[in-house]
Amino acid sequence: MVDAAQEISIRDAVEKDRAALIALTIELQAFECALEPNRSPPSEMAAPYLQEIWEWANARDGALLVAEAKGRGVVGYACVGMGGAGIDNLPEYERVGKLTDIVVAADWRGKGVGGALIRAAEKVLFDAGALRIEIAALSGNAAAQAVYQSRGYAPSYTVFARYLGGPLAPKAED
Repeated sequence: MVDAAQEISIRDAVEKDRAALIALTIELQAFECALEPNRSPPSEMAAPYLQEIWEWANARDGALLVAEAKGRGVVGYACVGMGGAGIDNLPEYERVGKLTDIVVAADWRGKGVGGALIRAAEKVLFDAGALRIEIAALSGNAAAQAVYQSRGYAPSYTVFARYLGGPLAPKAED
């Protein structure tokens, strides 16, 4: 575990971070492609996706946070913003924070960077009025799920998927 106070600092992303953030997005997408075959090619989606989540965070009382390691530069990021809970929730739980993305460079995983990003994201969302925070992980991403559970997050929704068409759909039986 790194000493976050000495080696890692968390701050808002700035334009000069863009190349590093794109590289991290490519790394995450390549990892997720192995877990979920419907993912877009990493190098094609990274720049537009990063722009989309950055704008999303700015429009929703959130932030695109970066983890910066002393002597290394950007080693991770998290995207957070406020979202609605839906009509089926009690009114006092309509202020839901969303942690939509959390990425840590492969060589920095297991060193406390993810936890530091989550703590910073929780502060941003608490300050924005969130009463609940939601974060999702692919069902095959056991490492991410373990990090979230170690921080007190518990499964809330289960989403099942089935392809009806396209190259991932089951072949019709003769």
